[in-house]
Amino acid sequence: MEAKIIIVIPVYKQVADLNEYEKRSIANCLKKLAELDCCFAGPVHLKTQYRAVYPQLAYQVFRASFFKSVKGYNHLLKAPVFYKRFLIYSHLLIVQTDAWIFGCSEDLFKFTQWDFAGAPSILNGKLRGYNGGLSLRNVSACLHILQEFRYFIPPRKIIKRHTENQSLTSILAKKWISILLDITIRNNFMYPFNLFVHDNEDIFWSSFVASRYQNFKVISFGESVKFAWEHDLEKYYHSYPLPFGIHGWWNYNLGFWKQTLDEELKLEMGINLD
Repeated sequence: MEAKIIIVIPVYKQVADLNEYEKRSIANCLKKLAELDCCFAGPVHLKTQYRAVYPQLAYQVFRASFFKSVKGYNHLLKAPVFYKRFLIYSHLLIVQTDAWIFGCSEDLFKFTQWDFAGAPSILNGKLRGYNGGLSLRNVSACLHILQEFRYFIPPRKIIKRHTENQSLTSILAKKWISILLDITIRNNFMYPFNLFVHDNEDIFWSSFVASRYQNFKVISFGESVKFAWEHDLEKYYHSYPLPFGIHGWWNYNLGFWKQTLDEELKLEMGINLD
């Protein structure tokens, strides 16, 4: 079946509160991927203003609590309701407002063999997963996982987690109820909410899910550096061609990208980053 992709731009702030870099990122995305369907995803109270400024884009409404905090957003991207909204598509591309697209839709389709693709997420020199700020996801594969995901923790690990560096008095006074709940009810019946996976949603998909479902295809490191970058930019920039896109360009790496993006902006938009 031929892949069909929609771009999803999550929004949580007033249009008037978007900074210049965010506006440029949105404009760049719409220009580079103009052939693809695109929508905003946000709370209902922002719909009218985004539709007024970007009338060509649809606006998908989700519960406001999903956009009030990082925790809420992580729940959204681990919620079946999110993926059900896009079932007419094979894949969705999350493009947060600090992402920048270098490639085109033809480049993007090269990555549809993966169920999850993002920039390498490195912690203490080790690959811990892939970032979700600019990420391509297989809609039906993600929904399937959420409808059957189990996150069982062996009792010994639960006990260790609660008792490490705790005094016996503290354990007896406060921890025993939590230990019993975790071993029994939470560990067996709370999985539909994925409440045990405290990491961000992208680590949930690219690490937890990948380790439990062999058929869920997470991008390899060698392919991920062709798809997107976020950190370790000096190494990537001197070792690889520019990827399809980058995440966190103004949020984390404005100084590094200023010259590269400045040249592109001068050519395409007649503006610079100063």
